[in-house]
Amino acid sequence: MSKQATKRVRRRLGLEVSRDPLPSTTALGGYPLRYICADGGQLCPACANREIVLIDAAAPRGRRRSADPQWNIEAVEVNYEDNGATCDHCSNPIPAAYAAPSEV
Repeated sequence: MSKQATKRVRRRLGLEVSRDPLPSTTALGGYPLRYICADGGQLCPACANREIVLIDAAAPRGRRRSADPQWNIEAVEVNYEDNGATCDHCSNPIPAAYAAPSEV
């Protein structure tokens, strides 16, 4: 994992600029996060951290448009109620903060 790529991605997302990995939960409340890409896909925090170099390379710079919209993260958001959210890269579920009990 590239520490410089992590810093650039954190800066673009409006997170505290540091070499720490992208967060999986909010600092206050511990709500689960998901990363939203330019093509409408979503990534779990594990995949976002694992593929940070691809994500950094896909970012638009200057007049250059995004090199790859499926890796260009445009937003980070809390997954409040989407029980069916899955990562588009690894297909693992992204936990919801207020998950309704599943019907059996």
